[in-house]
Amino acid sequence: MGDPVTIALMVGGMAMSAAGTIKQGKAQKRAAEREAAMLDRQSQMEQQAARLEAERIDEEGEALSGTLRALHGGTGGSLTGSAKLGAGDIAEKTALESERALAAGRNESSLTTFKGESRRAEGASAKQASMIRAGTNALNSVNKNRDVFGLG
Repeated sequence: MGDPVTIALMVGGMAMSAAGTIKQGKAQKRAAEREAAMLDRQSQMEQQAARLEAERIDEEGEALSGTLRALHGGTGGSLTGSAKLGAGDIAEKTALESERALAAGRNESSLTTFKGESRRAEGASAKQASMIRAGTNALNSVNKNRDVFGLG
């Protein structure tokens, strides 16, 4: 069995090592949480950008339809025949493009949200792993120094 000063120094060193390892895991978790929060904000911005793009497409389609009505109305008639079909095509294309922009935004946002959730899980795992690593290091140190601790 080792002298009390040696044992005290070894136990102190193990405690400091364990504390450092645990702090490192906590820091990794905090970093992952910050990154996940940024990804959450990015996801919201992607959804907003998709809504704005869909609105722009809708406005562009309305302007084009208005121009078609104005051109045809200038001849004294209402929309009939091919002009009416053209207006329908514009409306259909606008609706499809607008929905496509929204769907693309939802897909991008979902991917970003998934990345954020993955980072949160990685952070939690890093914290848990640091606790296990700290305990393992302490036990290994005691095992390597069994004679000092009077364990055989």
